[in-house]
Amino acid sequence: MPRDTNLAAPERLLSVRDLAVLLQVSERAVWSWLASGRLPAAVRVGRLVRWRASDVEAWLAAGCPRRS
Repeated sequence: MPRDTNLAAPERLLSVRDLAVLLQVSERAVWSWLASGRLPAAVRVGRLVRWRASDVEAWLAAGCPRRS
């Protein structure tokens, strides 16, 4: 059976640690910024909290605006 070649590669999801390293802040700062609306919305994967890499890249490119 031929494979469907229209499937896109799964998007990379960033953990709290990944995001902290990327932003050069502590994990505690990431949680604080999330609670205050300074970060893009997170995605829940079961009990885990993750951020789409594309959302974070767009947020950085836009100058890190607050979530509306």
